[in-house]
Amino acid sequence: MPRVDRPDIRRGDDDFGRFKAELLLDNVGLTQFAVFNETLWPGRVSSKSHWQAQEDQMVYVLEGNVTLIEDGVATDLSSGQAATFKANVPVGHHLGNRTGTPVCYFVIGTRSPTEKVKYPTTSETVTIDADEKIHRDATGTVTRRVLDTRKVT
Repeated sequence: MPRVDRPDIRRGDDDFGRFKAELLLDNVGLTQFAVFNETLWPGRVSSKSHWQAQEDQMVYVLEGNVTLIEDGVATDLSSGQAATFKANVPVGHHLGNRTGTPVCYFVIGTRSPTEKVKYPTTSETVTIDADEKIHRDATGTVTRRVLDTRKVT
């Protein structure tokens, strides 16, 4: 069994703010599920509200407090608490850090060779197939194509 000594670490600052994601399993070749440790800084959100058609997902809070926004309803989660999202249930979700300190949590999910992520508040979609992510706006027009490493969706 390979040891995970050096996770693939991604840092950046995108439309949602500063982030850090430690991709724990991508370097060891597992294909059935994914786990990453994400740090969310104060005042930031994890993503646009979304749901997945093919993949179950779970978040587990390691340190700090985070607010889950699910279908517009806010629920606070603290260290040791989790939330789950069943595939193909059309309820948008995302996390927000409304505190003054960073929060760390695991994101755990199944990996499907194809996936469709839907963003209910904007009607955008992302389709993942054949190692490519295709972003579409509300009209269905392709707005971006990127190579997909299936590391973070």
